[in-house]
Amino acid sequence: MPGDKAFTDEAIITGILNGGMEESKYIKALYLQNLDRVTRHIELNKGTREDAIDIFQEAVLVFYEKVKKGEFRGDSSIATFIYAVAQNLWLSKLKKRKRALHHTYVVDSNIQAENNPELAVLDQEKGRLIMAVLNRVGASCKKILLYAVYYQYSMQEIAAKMGYKNEQIAKNKKYKCKKRFKQLLLADPVYQELYGD
Repeated sequence: MPGDKAFTDEAIITGILNGGMEESKYIKALYLQNLDRVTRHIELNKGTREDAIDIFQEAVLVFYEKVKKGEFRGDSSIATFIYAVAQNLWLSKLKKRKRALHHTYVVDSNIQAENNPELAVLDQEKGRLIMAVLNRVGASCKKILLYAVYYQYSMQEIAAKMGYKNEQIAKNKKYKCKKRFKQLLLADPVYQELYGD
């Protein structure tokens, strides 16, 4: 439809809120203005065009529902919001596939600048805090927790990777490591500063 790409964020939000017969052209505008960027990102990160379309549709639905509920505050542009949601959805899907390897996951360098800067800073702080605590639990605990939480390996896989005789040993080690990690995390001064009362 000619002119769809010219719709402003305000026009799209108003069009969705008003609903009715005209709503579909604003949804179409969302596709025209945002699908290519999301597709490029997902194809860079082990996905197909079909994956990209599925993820994009989910992201648009999240945006649509937020607009309808009056929860989209416009802190970021529609394009940034949809891209960030799609990025998070795709990363979650990759983790479920046990393919989320940090060093191969390409992140758009503009996304943090475009998003709410306070949230970006908080995310960075949380990431640094978790890595700092992981580095203090000991080498074997760090491996076990990364295998269990980040890579989502089964206890059988963890036992094999760590050279344990059986899954029960892996479970016991994981329990102790999680307990140790939690103790160190709660005692950390950065954690106290970020989340303390």
